[in-house]
Amino acid sequence: MFGILRRIWDLRLATPSNFITATRIFPMAPLVFWLLIEGRMLFAALVIAVAGVSDWLDGYIARLLKQETLFGRMFDPLADKVFVDIALFGFWVTGLLSWIWVVVLVTVAYDIRMTYLRWPDFLKALDSPEAESKLSPSGYGKLKTAVQFLAMGILLANGVHPWLSHIGQTLLASTLILVAINWISSEYKAKAA
Repeated sequence: MFGILRRIWDLRLATPSNFITATRIFPMAPLVFWLLIEGRMLFAALVIAVAGVSDWLDGYIARLLKQETLFGRMFDPLADKVFVDIALFGFWVTGLLSWIWVVVLVTVAYDIRMTYLRWPDFLKALDSPEAESKLSPSGYGKLKTAVQFLAMGILLANGVHPWLSHIGQTLLASTLILVAINWISSEYKAKAA
């Protein structure tokens, strides 16, 4: 019992990196949705770029200040998922891409599933520091998030050159391949455990 209480205390929620991570959920996620709905694509692209940079920056700062935390390992991927899912929903609602509902549906289903699968590992890690390693995001997951940020930015640059839309759509569609690979990989790991 005291071990779990001690681990909760050790989560160190109030770190600069966790603050940066939290800004992707609020205010950035609702802000990018609103900007997309209002047709302010340049500002939406700017918020997406800032969110993408913050995804790299929070981890860098945590490592630099030696403040990597169990909470951060769970919260960072969750913040990415919330931001990307809300932004993709904004793309769909505004009609920027008519087929985007497929990507939104698959991505949101995948993100909910992965968060659900990570939750027991998070709870185990509260009691046992050795279980923390299971919370490290996969390379596929990191690549998927980076490609999603890049694709959304390129899609918003469609007004500059129409062919950018094709590049953005292709990149966004390619994330479905990464989702499939990561999904299969996580199934394999779950069965092996």
